[in-house]
Amino acid sequence: MSAASGMLENLFRLCGMAKELSARQFYRKLRKNAIRSKKGERICSRFFGIRVEKGVYCGMRYFAFLPREVGTRKSVMYLHGSAYMNGYHIAQISFAAAIARKTQAKVYFPLYPKLPNTTVLPCLALLNNFYAFLKKKGEVLLLGDSSGASLALSLAAEREDVSSVVAISPWLKADLGEAGRKMDGDVMISLSTLDRVAHLWAHDLPHDSVKVSPFYGEYAGKDLLLFAGEKERFRPDISDFFRKQAERGGKVTYREGKGQQHCYPLYPTPEGREARREIYEKLQNTIYGEKK
Repeated sequence: MSAASGMLENLFRLCGMAKELSARQFYRKLRKNAIRSKKGERICSRFFGIRVEKGVYCGMRYFAFLPREVGTRKSVMYLHGSAYMNGYHIAQISFAAAIARKTQAKVYFPLYPKLPNTTVLPCLALLNNFYAFLKKKGEVLLLGDSSGASLALSLAAEREDVSSVVAISPWLKADLGEAGRKMDGDVMISLSTLDRVAHLWAHDLPHDSVKVSPFYGEYAGKDLLLFAGEKERFRPDISDFFRKQAERGGKVTYREGKGQQHCYPLYPTPEGREARREIYEKLQNTIYGEKK
């Protein structure tokens, strides 16, 4: 693990990101997030040299990151992690802008509805329709981190026309596996928050539904690129998912960041930069074809 990753881990630890919350604290946070979402998300019209347009689809706001020169009709739909309740953060929109710049493709960043305003079925239905809306313009590649990666995989399991998914630290099982619960090196994920969110987000669906837990989905014929940090609670489920798909002959690639935390490719560390380079190359090859 690099010195930069170690410093970042200590920062996350000091911030108490994995702090276990009481029920009262959790629902207070949920209310604050709901109030904040009503005020709307703000973003500059340009971000790291990439033009950013705002749009609305069926009441759902979204950002479109547009490179100076668009080199393809294909696009990327990026579903940001949120624990199904939080807004985006700066690392995610920075990444979306970088993808647009590196691939010369449009990157769509939907601000999908979250708890407590919705649950999984209405959210997935809206994202499914948004994907179909984008698909009319050209092929759509799916990418997501954390809970957003789970939504991307759930969409991929439902739709035959999804061919490629990049999933960074996906939350694959609503009921986190026992191996993940026993991991004590994760400084970012709170078990109490996971359990409460899983219960609310699933609503009436069983927790082994593919809509809630994409671990149980079928991905034959789809090209998957998975990332997990060695120390994160989701890592055992992600590595099990990789083995399961590989045994079935799936086209799946798995990268595990040694000593890394949840969603490590998003952060400005040597390990994060290396992972992002692979993601850019993967997207470029999928869009334009592999270089010979």
